[in-house]
Amino acid sequence: MTTKKKNTINRQGMGKLTIILSFVVLSFIAVAKLFDVYKIAVVGAVFEILWLPMILLLFILPILSIIYWAQEKFSARSVFLYAILISIAAIILMVYYK
Repeated sequence: MTTKKKNTINRQGMGKLTIILSFVVLSFIAVAKLFDVYKIAVVGAVFEILWLPMILLLFILPILSIIYWAQEKFSARSVFLYAILISIAAIILMVYYK
């Protein structure tokens, strides 16, 4: 396998991981904003455990996505562009909702 093929395969894997993590962060923030997570003690405990990793991902994922998107020469068909848009939606939801 050539080096170019390996890089393409690794970047595709990173793209899938980035988009999945972006959806997870968006979902986490949406659930936290739309529902009272402290109503059920177990759900509140899980929320408290996961909030710091989600906040870190919320700010790290767009930066990584921009770096990888730049390596793909800012292609409009890039998965990283959509990960950036999902991250922006999550940030807007976190800041402006309630």
